Amino acid sequence: MNILFFLGVYPGGGGVERVTTCLANDFVRQGHICSLVSFEERDGDFSETLDKSVKLFKLRYPTFSLENIRQLRKIVKEQNIDIIINQWAIPFYVAILLKLACKGNGTRIISVHHNRPDTNQTLTTLSSIMENGSRSLTTSAKYHIIKLISQVSLRITYELSDYFVVLSKAYIKTLKEFIRVKDKRNKIRHIYNPLTIQAPQQPTCKENIVLYVGRIEYTPKKTFRVVDIWRKIEPEHPNWKLCILGDGPDAEGLQQRIAESGTQNIQFMGFKNPIEWYQRSKMLLLVSDYDGFGLVIVEAMSYDVVPIVFNSYPTAAEIIDNGINGVLTPTPYNIDDMVNSLSKLMSDDNLLSQMSQQAKEKSKIFSRSAIVNEWKKIILE
Repeated sequence: MNILFFLGVYPGGGGVERVTTCLANDFVRQGHICSLVSFEERDGDFSETLDKSVKLFKLRYPTFSLENIRQLRKIVKEQNIDIIINQWAIPFYVAILLKLACKGNGTRIISVHHNRPDTNQTLTTLSSIMENGSRSLTTSAKYHIIKLISQVSLRITYELSDYFVVLSKAYIKTLKEFIRVKDKRNKIRHIYNPLTIQAPQQPTCKENIVLYVGRIEYTPKKTFRVVDIWRKIEPEHPNWKLCILGDGPDAEGLQQRIAESGTQNIQFMGFKNPIEWYQRSKMLLLVSDYDGFGLVIVEAMSYDVVPIVFNSYPTAAEIIDNGINGVLTPTPYNIDDMVNSLSKLMSDDNLLSQMSQQAKEKSKIFSRSAIVNEWKKIILE
């Protein structure tokens, strides 16, 4: 098969870019011929090196243009593309671009939605504003308009795709209800993201470190919460430290919050390769209001790191068995739930050790070989 990956950014430090690299390399090893089309590149891709046989193509913004249709059509024809894996399921005009470029070529399109289908950053922000007491007609109207646009956008991508892949079993039902389809052709499938890093073969040397890895932004990651949690944790557990890895639009604000918190044991590391910190850390702390999959959870678990995660999205419960290989704190968010969960494990070395072993074992479900086999089924279909 000739397979083309289509995404906005490559290379880059995000999960989508790392997953794309892993899948492309494994498809090549299985005898497929792979190409990749993107629009921009960013620094910070810590994944493995892309196989040299994978051909890279660049298009130019704006995304939807006659020139891009022409260029992409030329790529599809010259590379004899059988399947396009669209890693950019929204906005909808990406699917239209792909459909027009493939017209008459028999090329199949598999679109992948890398987030929770029924929400996004704008909807979450507006919902939070309304929950905090702002019931203005303007805010409410904006929320419902954005929601409708999101529904229509995903519905168009669904209709123009041969398959639509989501990252959780629960998201199949969520997507059907959100875009109001019965999916009689069984186009919606779920495939987890694979582990994009090599799990260690030998036990790693652990320190009393709680780790946060992710984008630094208030919505939806709620990164500021980890500082507030640590203000309560540090007086009782002064021999532990919190390390924050990541970058984003609210990084400066987070550093200011750390400075004002009066805490001594928080280190803001910026954007770094997380592997060294997976090796050293005992726990992972995530407090997002929503997420698509949570790739860092699986990565950390493969390094014996016990995840403490706010149970705000279905995939978290598919990855973590609460109380066995990690902790899921209930909704709605309550800071004391996080504090108590962390404090309990910090005070019980035996329990923490048992859970870390179980975390490593559970991570094997998300191994590359297992996930690539799921992709293989769809490609063969």
